[in-house]
Amino acid sequence: MTVTFPRNDILTTYRLAPEGYKFQPMYRQELSRQANGVTIIKDFGTSLWTMAATSVPLFHADALDFEAMLSSMDNGIGTFHGFDARRRYPRSKPDGNFADTSEISTVGGNGKSLALSGLPTGMVLSRGDYLAFNVAGWRSLHQVMETVTASGAGVSPLFEVRPHLFPGTMVSLDVTLKRPATVMMLVPGSVVPQQFDALKTVISFQAFQCPIS
Repeated sequence: MTVTFPRNDILTTYRLAPEGYKFQPMYRQELSRQANGVTIIKDFGTSLWTMAATSVPLFHADALDFEAMLSSMDNGIGTFHGFDARRRYPRSKPDGNFADTSEISTVGGNGKSLALSGLPTGMVLSRGDYLAFNVAGWRSLHQVMETVTASGAGVSPLFEVRPHLFPGTMVSLDVTLKRPATVMMLVPGSVVPQQFDALKTVISFQAFQCPIS
């Protein structure tokens, strides 16, 4: 059987230690300071998601299995689905029991806001929730910046998200609210297996967002 990418099992097959899990944006910015002390920030584009993870101590047999899964990605070549493990469903629907059928109904002119249609009546999107959709060769993952409530027709008000929207984001794109994820690649050389004791191993790795293919 051929291994296919992006893999959807890297973050779900073995338990990851909460204290070793990080999921945050990497800003593509440059800082310079003028002679008068004024600091200038240059922004080179939409920020990308990065993550770091460490497994719980795994029995050696499981650790070797996990190492092989990571090795299948050939360091930084293969890809996998990455996400923030703290919020897999909207805060208002923690059991995931809702119809995930929304789409973008409006794109704001500021490049960082949108509205959704096709939501359940009265559904609340909470600050900190995530949503994902495909655009311009990327699996675009965004975090909700303000809490909004869908109307009786299932349409949300315009709300801001971060990172800023990729160019090409448009009306009618299908949006995922259940278990939203992006596509990521390993940071080359970041996979580190370390023997925990005579019976167990701990494995850590880092990754960052990349195009779908």
